[in-house]
Amino acid sequence: MTAYPILDAILLIPAIVILWSFRRGEPAYTHWVMISLFIIFVTVADIGFDYALAVDEDSASQQEWIWDMFYNAGYLSIAGALFWYNRYLILTKNNVAS
Repeated sequence: MTAYPILDAILLIPAIVILWSFRRGEPAYTHWVMISLFIIFVTVADIGFDYALAVDEDSASQQEWIWDMFYNAGYLSIAGALFWYNRYLILTKNNVAS
């Protein structure tokens, strides 16, 4: 039961390093920032949901909407990262090549 949150917390380290190193806001690295936000949102949701479930199962079902918002924000950020990568990098490379 404790291995899952610990492994989730280990995922936070590279995500925070990515956020810290790309804080200049260069457009070519925006998709990496969004991917690291995905990891952070999903990790927070996993840890929060596991903690709420460990404390009380009834309260976990009442608080489920909070953790669902974190999951949804993570999914939106990964979708945004894929969209940004497709629009910015691939289309920019095609315009340079032609």
